[in-house]
Amino acid sequence: MEAVDVDEARRMEEKMRKGQFTLTDFLEQLRQMKKLGSLESLMGMLPGGAEMLKGADVAKQEREFRRMEGIICAMTPKERQTPQILNAKRRIRIAKAAACRCRKSTIY
Repeated sequence: MEAVDVDEARRMEEKMRKGQFTLTDFLEQLRQMKKLGSLESLMGMLPGGAEMLKGADVAKQEREFRRMEGIICAMTPKERQTPQILNAKRRIRIAKAAACRCRKSTIY
């Protein structure tokens, strides 16, 4: 089985072009990226990636990805589909569920 499903990648690309990309889609993309390996190994595969890694805090970026995943997982499916409905009360609930500070729970 391929690490990246070509049909799924095309479907996501089409959603992005149409402006229909949701937080659920973003979560799927984060998880797909994790299947490919660490951020450091992914960057190493890109042309010039080794140069970009110099001085970069890759561990911090990977923590940030985990934080984003936790925040999105703490949302209801409706909140993932339409983040415009996120008011202060919902953000506080999401932040508590994701174990992060409220001001950091804004990811969109």
